Amino acid sequence: MPIDFPSGVTGISRNYKSIKVITHRPAIRSQFEAGYEQTRSKYTRPIHEFVITWDSMSKKSFASLQYFFESGVTGGANSWIWNDPTANKGSGGTIEVRFVDDSLSFDNTHKEWFSGSMRIREV
Repeated sequence: MPIDFPSGVTGISRNYKSIKVITHRPAIRSQFEAGYEQTRSKYTRPIHEFVITWDSMSKKSFASLQYFFESGVTGGANSWIWNDPTANKGSGGTIEVRFVDDSLSFDNTHKEWFSGSMRIREV
């Protein structure tokens, strides 16, 4: 059962620099003699991945994100409900996601500010 992104962390998504949207739609390919190839879709639906980047995340927001990563969803083990700002507003915009990577890497660019990115993927 996915958990909700905590209210203290939700504000983080509003302060992002960019969100890169990657659509995965892999195909299975079988090669035949004479150069023929048979293909079919590997999944019944596309899977979306998001790379969210921040240039100036506050120290408080970073602490909330770090706590959520470490304790809330225990890295990439658990999923949560995320409000996707890139989605069409008519479709609701909430999806179930989890962290792709097992670590968070941010730079402390100034005493009170952090920069970095994280990858999440639709479940």
